[in-house]
Amino acid sequence: MPESTIEWIGVYALELLSVLLVVILGLILLLWRLFEMYYSKLWQWGKQLWRSFRNLTLVQKLARRSPWLWAFLRQRLSPQGYLGLHLTVGLIIGFISFRLFAVITEIVLESQAIAQFDQALVGALHHNAHPTAVTFFLIITDLAGRYATIGIGFVVGLILLLYRERLLLISWLVTLFGGSLLNTGLKAIFQRARPEFENPFLVEANFSFPSGHAMGSLIIYGMLTYLLVILLNRYLEKVILVIAVALILLIGFSRMYLGVHYFSDIVAGYVAGVGWLAITISGTEVARRRKRWQSAQEPEPQEFSEQVTAG
Repeated sequence: MPESTIEWIGVYALELLSVLLVVILGLILLLWRLFEMYYSKLWQWGKQLWRSFRNLTLVQKLARRSPWLWAFLRQRLSPQGYLGLHLTVGLIIGFISFRLFAVITEIVLESQAIAQFDQALVGALHHNAHPTAVTFFLIITDLAGRYATIGIGFVVGLILLLYRERLLLISWLVTLFGGSLLNTGLKAIFQRARPEFENPFLVEANFSFPSGHAMGSLIIYGMLTYLLVILLNRYLEKVILVIAVALILLIGFSRMYLGVHYFSDIVAGYVAGVGWLAITISGTEVARRRKRWQSAQEPEPQEFSEQVTAG
């Protein structure tokens, strides 16, 4: 990217950030609205697709010859059951995210062009930073700092404990502690130095890649959003989601604006955060659905292989 373009981004960074926030949040609300409008149709289409898949000659032969393999596939792809399609989708998202993180890492380590872009962009932001904006982003960045993370983690954990939400409490703690350990391990592996300036707005002592604030904000506020959505009034879903997404994006941008992270650090942090969050939420949903299934004392669904044999 030409240096003049990067310098222009630095000059109009706040305006570009505002536009980006409006566009992203608008797209989220639009997609949410479309999902609400067509949810029933999508669900019916999914069930029809599942029935068509089960009725395929090849699938029926598989069910007769390898009932154990069919049972495994049925549980992974069926929209019913606590080990069904939602678990498969969650694990796929997690796998794709960590694979993408590996690709980003390879590019960062090997591409001189990316290194130059990172240096030029963070330099342009630092050079054109406005004092009021610096003060604002110092406040924003602290919302994913150590003390904020510990405070939010403790308060949410205490509330879940008082309301006897044992499963959600365990999930909350595993998500936060696991994400922190993962980020610490990744930083120790790659040991990328942070940007350096003669007059820094903020000084951080540890390594740069991936951004702990970007990854941590996505994990803690993403998991908090999940908990609020399943525990509170569902009419608040959109408001909670919009606030969480806006906050996560602002925290990521604050790390570049304050000169303590490169652009690629932020992207890698978000991607790794999505991967870890997808895995932990999928695990939580499996446990919640299994608990409901056991409470209802429903019998195990009849194997399709038995249905085929009976037919």
